[in-house]
Amino acid sequence: MNPIQIGGKKGQLYASDALLSLVVFAFALALIAGINYQLVAQSDSTNQTDVQDAAAIRTITTLLSSPGEPVYWETLTDRNAVKSVGLANHHAGISIEKWNAFVDWNADDYTSLKQWMGLGTSNFYLSMADINRTVLGYAGIQPTDVNSVSVVVFPSVYQQKPVVVQMQVYPT
Repeated sequence: MNPIQIGGKKGQLYASDALLSLVVFAFALALIAGINYQLVAQSDSTNQTDVQDAAAIRTITTLLSSPGEPVYWETLTDRNAVKSVGLANHHAGISIEKWNAFVDWNADDYTSLKQWMGLGTSNFYLSMADINRTVLGYAGIQPTDVNSVSVVVFPSVYQQKPVVVQMQVYPT
């Protein structure tokens, strides 16, 4: 058998050329696999953050814009009769009675409260502060890792004074 001739010259493949080609190919393959893994992990993290952000916005909006169902939920002794939790009074502010019942429910059974709020496996921390940033009240469990917290801040009224309500939602 005759060697292949191109342009009158004979081609020859050396073992070192093949080895170098194989190393370069393996390096490129490993680099692409590593970048792909990083992109997938970053995408998963972004999706989880988006879900948390949506839960925080939905929860604080519901709490501050609705009196709950039934409207007199704070007077019920059976919490199973509560269909939804809300803090709003008829003056578009936070009801003192509803806030106190909310804080009591948090102290008695945090797990069932977060389930009723629709947070499922996420934890929450809700705080209310005046315009001087003095905390007037809070409920939930304060997060320890601030890197994984979704925070939403809304203005409201409590005892005829402006307040800032902050909802923090974070994974368990």
